[in-house]
Amino acid sequence: MGVVDIFYAEINRVRDAKADKEKQKEIARQMIKKALLQFNFEWDSFINSGMTGNWRSIADPMLEECSKLFISMAVEINEIFTQEAINELRELATEMRETVNILNIQGIRDEYKSRGDECARKAKELSRKFEAK
Repeated sequence: MGVVDIFYAEINRVRDAKADKEKQKEIARQMIKKALLQFNFEWDSFINSGMTGNWRSIADPMLEECSKLFISMAVEINEIFTQEAINELRELATEMRETVNILNIQGIRDEYKSRGDECARKAKELSRKFEAK
């Protein structure tokens, strides 16, 4: 079972916990935080590997997959968290997609790395907003 499959299973747990709002919120909080930190870790590992060879074959799917996952999460948590938190998650997903789409056309390696680094930084920062209070 891949990482994305695990997160979609967690989304299903959130749906199943609808009767217990506190349980639902805690599951969602853990799921989102884990996904954001996972992306941050994977991006850092990728960058530290040196971005050699056909690095776009790794970077593009990573950004696209996480972008789709973050959008799905934003939809599922719509009634659980504040609109501000949901918007930040959607904005991060949009920025990830733009990185792939815009820079794919331009083929600018340094800009791609810079924007990917910024997405990873934002993911880590956003994960703090989903810590238990």
